[in-house]
Amino acid sequence: VMLISHLADQIGARLTGGDVDFTSVSTDTRQIKPGDLFVALKGLNFDAHEFVDLAFRSGAAAAMVDCNFEQSFEHPMVRVKDTRLGLGQLGKTWLAQFDVSKIAITGSCGKTSVKEMVAAILANEGDTLATQGNLNNDIGVPLTLCRIKQHHRFAVIEMGANHVGEIAYVAALVEPHVALVNNVGPAHLEGFGSIDNVAQAKSEIYENLANNGIAVINLDDDYADYFLNKTRNKVQMTFSAKDQSADVWLRSSSSNPLGQYQFEVHCKGDDLSIQLSLIGAHNVNNALAAITIAKATNCSAQAIVKGLESLHSVPGRLNPLQLTPQLRVIDDSYNANPASIRSAIDLLSSLTGTTCLVLGDMAELGDDEVQQHREIGQYAAEKGIQNLYVTGRFAQHYLQGFQQVASATGDAVELDSHEQVASALLAMAGDRTVLVKGSRSAAMEKVIDCIKRQPQIEGSH
Repeated sequence: VMLISHLADQIGARLTGGDVDFTSVSTDTRQIKPGDLFVALKGLNFDAHEFVDLAFRSGAAAAMVDCNFEQSFEHPMVRVKDTRLGLGQLGKTWLAQFDVSKIAITGSCGKTSVKEMVAAILANEGDTLATQGNLNNDIGVPLTLCRIKQHHRFAVIEMGANHVGEIAYVAALVEPHVALVNNVGPAHLEGFGSIDNVAQAKSEIYENLANNGIAVINLDDDYADYFLNKTRNKVQMTFSAKDQSADVWLRSSSSNPLGQYQFEVHCKGDDLSIQLSLIGAHNVNNALAAITIAKATNCSAQAIVKGLESLHSVPGRLNPLQLTPQLRVIDDSYNANPASIRSAIDLLSSLTGTTCLVLGDMAELGDDEVQQHREIGQYAAEKGIQNLYVTGRFAQHYLQGFQQVASATGDAVELDSHEQVASALLAMAGDRTVLVKGSRSAAMEKVIDCIKRQPQIEGSH
């Protein structure tokens, strides 16, 4: 609970109307609960100031509005220069009420998986709040901070960025006790311009560590030396799949036909043995990151093992589906960028049966989008993928890349629709493992929906 007058004082804003306390924050009139503070955001195509009246009628206790908002209500209103920045200051002010351990996570790939792993581990040590869905930007982070309550011991905050400066902004609101850049890859190059800029942007998370905060660093990343140098005045904890000088390192690992790993980890004071339900070698790397964060927050070995082994895939994120005795589908349709598709190809190439890769377009790649699609096709061929099915605007570029590789032994086919892809997969004979992936806009989950609706599948799983 916070008094609206306290908020106005803390952020240097003008208060009109009486004083009242609020218990939570909303930016969406459809989800307002009595006692909420409504923040009227503006976007390119909307202005929530039009809905302030509706917010009050829905039970909002107060509103945050622009200084020049002319309508007056008897309800309290905090007036700020920019409600988007005001929301950030609100998140920071709300957070300051509580004594909570703050963990911040970013990276080109796997940040959501690491966040889920860390949250599952910490939940065994105390009440834990974590970023929901993809609320990892300059609006999502403050809204997450405003969900923290007195009973929480840990807050696990995911941070994403499309431009240099975005993580600096949200990390300064959080001032984390532990921060991680999971890795650096060519995601969102359109906004960054170069991979060096991506590394610079991600490193902003370390610059805003709390006093005596801990920088968790992936020694296997190409930018490890850059991050080690950037954080040389901070406490550092490192992890690696191969370097035994790291604080946490991988002793051994092995996998089953669906790509689920059993592995041994050495960390100071403990040797851990873990069996993941999540699939893929990259999740072993994500687990190393999560274990290191857990160690930085003084978690027990028991909490680490229990937390990691409790996790299961969610639809669209490397979710293994055994649809018939001979047809395994890995649903990775939620999103895609060049780095995550490469790691998906690495996973698929390690699995049993005939390997089939189904790809839709990758979005937000900037000027070299054609080349990036072509290189993914080449990579699939080089990794020995036996069948490539593609659909979408860039399908031909995937194909060209695949066919450029002289050693390619597989078939590559362009199809016009999700339904056609599903039919082609069902028409194949024999034992096969299919991986489906594409950017959000490609809606590749429709391929899996089409397969599941077939009569021969519906009755068998």
